[in-house]
Amino acid sequence: MKNKEALQLSQNLISVANVIIKNNYKCAKLSYGIQRNVDGIDSLRTKITKGFKLHEKTNEFNEKVAEIHKKYASIKEEGEEDAKFLARQKKNEAKSKSEFEKLDAEYAEVIEHNKEVDKAFGEVLDEEADLKIYKVKIDNLDVPLTFEEVQMIRPIIDEA
Repeated sequence: MKNKEALQLSQNLISVANVIIKNNYKCAKLSYGIQRNVDGIDSLRTKITKGFKLHEKTNEFNEKVAEIHKKYASIKEEGEEDAKFLARQKKNEAKSKSEFEKLDAEYAEVIEHNKEVDKAFGEVLDEEADLKIYKVKIDNLDVPLTFEEVQMIRPIIDEA
């Protein structure tokens, strides 16, 4: 199992745990197995994310991107003709493109740093996970889970 698959499994297990809680299902062995695996994956997550840090100005950059999006968002006004709306939208698109180009130039170091971090993290996600899966015997799945929910937790099911 790759690291990215393990992280996805954690999300799946949490989703099924929420179903168990919401429906007040009584299934101690399954619940224990889910929690034990989530804990193990949380430890893995901490280990694999250690050392990956986005540029300190990332939040500032993201806020400016959001401001530009908000500034040039095109919302069709009531009764506005399609042609007029499309012309206004095209004009706003050109203005926002210019501002985004300026922003990209201003924050080039931030963008480049974050691309490198993203690439390195992607490589770590593709590595084999150092994780032991705690299996739950299929006989202990005595709660009414849907087909999709069973598929979500399949990696922790011991079919023997």
